Amino acid sequence: MRTSGSLTIGERVLTVAPEQSFGWYDRQAGFGAPANWTWFQLHFLGSLIKASIWACDLFVLDYNLKADWENTWTSYKTNITYSQSWQLVFENGDRLEVESLRPYQETYGPNAIGDSVYAGTILDRGSFFGQRTTYGLVEMITISA
Repeated sequence: MRTSGSLTIGERVLTVAPEQSFGWYDRQAGFGAPANWTWFQLHFLGSLIKASIWACDLFVLDYNLKADWENTWTSYKTNITYSQSWQLVFENGDRLEVESLRPYQETYGPNAIGDSVYAGTILDRGSFFGQRTTYGLVEMITISA
């Protein structure tokens, strides 16, 4: 979703450039976060196809997820190390290479380690049901640092 508007910090007003912006609304209810949760939301350019991919306990289309632990970022606030690139290989032979656009996309939760979340923008390369060149989002919650 394109984002527009402005943000005021003190006396400074920052205007959001919609052509350079992307946002999403996230609603979660309940107590506690799932341990070691990774979620991808993928959008395919020029297509109505979207993919929501969980590396948790849900199953729709079987795939293997491999995090690249040589490409990481460690939060200076939580000391959690987050992978910055992933390979997704689907049972139908499709594969995606996913990479975070920038490392510092953690939202810090000061009350508990599970309140901190890495949520940011990603770019993807590969093929998924005939679609190529994607962009999207990643969300990671790590309970054990």
